[in-house]
Amino acid sequence: MLRSRVKRMAAFTSGPRTRICSRLSTRPRDSGLLARMLAALFDQGRGGGTQSDPALEPSEVGGHTLLQRRLALYGKALVVQSVLYWLIYATIWGPTVGFTRSLRHLASWDVFLLTAIYSLYWLVARGKPRSTAVLLAADVVGSLAIGIDNVFLMLGDLGTISGVFENLIGFICILLLRSLIVPSTVKRTLLCGVLMSGPTILGVVLGSHRFDDQSLSWITMLGFSINWSVIALIFSGVASATLYGLRREVRDARRLGQYTLGEKLGEGGMGVVYRASHAMLRRPTAIKLLADGGGGSLARFEQEVHLLAGLNHPNIVTVHDYGRTADGSFYYAMELLEGMDLEKLVAADGPQSAERVIHIVRQVARGLHEAHDVGLVHRDIKPANIFLCRRWGEPDAVKVLDFGLAKSSASPPTELSAHNVVLGTPLYISPESLNGGAPVDARSDIYSLGAVAYFMLTAEPVFLGSTVVQVCLQHLSSTPEAPSERLGRAVPADLEAVVLRCLAKSRADRYPSAAELERALAACAAADEWSSARAQAWWELQADTAPTREVDPAGRTVEIDPTTRQAVLPAAPGLPLARARE
Repeated sequence: MLRSRVKRMAAFTSGPRTRICSRLSTRPRDSGLLARMLAALFDQGRGGGTQSDPALEPSEVGGHTLLQRRLALYGKALVVQSVLYWLIYATIWGPTVGFTRSLRHLASWDVFLLTAIYSLYWLVARGKPRSTAVLLAADVVGSLAIGIDNVFLMLGDLGTISGVFENLIGFICILLLRSLIVPSTVKRTLLCGVLMSGPTILGVVLGSHRFDDQSLSWITMLGFSINWSVIALIFSGVASATLYGLRREVRDARRLGQYTLGEKLGEGGMGVVYRASHAMLRRPTAIKLLADGGGGSLARFEQEVHLLAGLNHPNIVTVHDYGRTADGSFYYAMELLEGMDLEKLVAADGPQSAERVIHIVRQVARGLHEAHDVGLVHRDIKPANIFLCRRWGEPDAVKVLDFGLAKSSASPPTELSAHNVVLGTPLYISPESLNGGAPVDARSDIYSLGAVAYFMLTAEPVFLGSTVVQVCLQHLSSTPEAPSERLGRAVPADLEAVVLRCLAKSRADRYPSAAELERALAACAAADEWSSARAQAWWELQADTAPTREVDPAGRTVEIDPTTRQAVLPAAPGLPLARARE
């Protein structure tokens, strides 16, 4: 079985676009013997396996960094508790037992030692990044040191019945605090609890001869101490098990394929978009989990993503991977972009200059020409699907996003396309897309791109209306107002003519291809006036205020069968990876 898996993986990774990177590791190496011993002791699963411990995994949900941060918080809380104990003891018990005895107790070496242990615990965890071995050692050794100091407290001034109660209450509080703050398996929590409670119980036995009430035998006090120690251990174990389980569920629910989910970036009618990172390459990416529109929709999306994955154009967002989850949801991973879409650009900066509009629309046209050449029609060109970013040293690089509504001219319409359903965005939709029986081709994208150019020039859509129906009727029959008239100032006549030709009602009157549109824009007088220097100056001016948007991420990390592209999704009770719905 292992050999067959290796062969399948070798076949999958031998493609021309695949690069194999050896000596990859998903977690930091710890060569120390202590790290291996502690990992084996705390995280050995059933049947000799190894359970995944959030405290040992470098993930956002419960990793190495989280463990160090929580240990530092735990140590800090112990220091604060110790200082408060000093103040409260001196304030409340001073008038009762005498300030001399109160101060003598507070100044005793065992109390100072306990505070020093707390402080050292905090300082070790709050400093520079520590190795897993150091963190685990601090957790275990710190617990043992607290327990040993309890012995000296029991043999000192607290060697009384009231001292026993005080020690037990303190021990229970510390153990419960640790189980609530520090990410830990039940085994590690119980081990630390035993290391704290064992010496405390030993102190009861050794100091029993000093009890105020000699009517209570040391056996009675021993049983009392053991009873409450066991109860504290059970409660802390339950707390750790609950929190540990929740961390595992959250971590598993945020993994899909070879990607780990980050925050949700957006949601639309076609699915939900998440930030993500690749488990092995640590490459930031974005994954879209598509909404369930039935088997036909999934088949159509899978067909289109096959075509999209074959595109290799700098102005089209790159698809890295795709697959299905165990519940049938379709997802695909894409490059993560930082910048803003044209909708946000216009909202923040108003109408754009003619030269910048030409610069941006030419790039979109080049990307669409690549898609049209392989028979892929976008069908949802709009400002929100055109992303402006700084890439390849160019400050105004354009990426066409979201081919979720894309249609292949080779697709059998009776099988993979919905009947009597209008697909697109009303403000930018072409007339033929509103006409149920009319075929949709590359010229439909040209119409939508003309509407986008109009929006960039005027900061308003081509047609306005109080309802969707009014807007759609205008796309079908109304002649668009010239951009210069809408804007109230001059727009270069050559650019205005190009935009209005794109918005022609008849497809025959538009540019026959995106390449022809790009050439027409290149012939405009202002075509070369938007320089890289001007674009760079604009980005620098907007750096502190420009909104950020990224493209598609993914969820849970599991194996993808390279032959079937099926993702084996781990169960996550209570946190299913639901299909995206609007």
